[in-house]
Amino acid sequence: MLQNTFVHCPTVGPATEKRLWRNGLLTWDDCLAEGAPVPRRLEGWLLPRLEESRERLAQGDYRWFAAELPRSEHWRALSEFGDRIGYLDIETTGSSAEDSTTVVGIYDGQTMRQFVRNENLRDFADLLEGFTAIVTFSGSSFDLPVLQREFGVRFPQLHVDLCHVLRRVGLKGGLKSIETQLGLRRSGETMGMSGYDAVRLWWQWWNDDDEAARRNLLAYNAEDVVNMQTILQMTLPRVRRAAWGDLADQVLGS
Repeated sequence: MLQNTFVHCPTVGPATEKRLWRNGLLTWDDCLAEGAPVPRRLEGWLLPRLEESRERLAQGDYRWFAAELPRSEHWRALSEFGDRIGYLDIETTGSSAEDSTTVVGIYDGQTMRQFVRNENLRDFADLLEGFTAIVTFSGSSFDLPVLQREFGVRFPQLHVDLCHVLRRVGLKGGLKSIETQLGLRRSGETMGMSGYDAVRLWWQWWNDDDEAARRNLLAYNAEDVVNMQTILQMTLPRVRRAAWGDLADQVLGS
């Protein structure tokens, strides 16, 4: 997907990208080949950027692509940088972005790690350093800004916000709604729970030292995080086809 992408190049938007594809210029290599039919008006902008793109990819420079790709298109880079994804979700003391973080859950595709307020919460930042991409649900407007404000962390990684990406394929609503639409079921322990329950459980544990509340809070957070991987795997082929439109078979077969 990434090497079919041109929208990170100056003056190239979605319409121009599709015109390149229709003209048989499906990949960076196609454009850089000798005698390639690159429109003259684009040569001075496009070709140097594609040369740099090849170099940056060879170096594994995910930070460069995170900065240069439109945020809405970061999902395209998972084809090259998807081997080190961190799925992330937080719980807080309330429902606004000004509340404090209580739990940070991070899943690397194999191991679930949780960082809890007044225990090991600040340690989450060390784990982030190993990821090339972060996947969240509504993390652009909530999770990441909260962590940036509260802990001063930065996220140079590619960031795929499933809430926005899934709208391309008609999947709208909150995470639990998306799960239902895709036929995913929660465990009996967390079935029917929402973010408001996560707030309630935190205060129940904090005020009453209720270990069952703590256990349920962490179980809820863990399912949020792990389910994001399942959702991404189930929907990414649909997202690709939605992006390429009638050119999907031609582009994806390149």
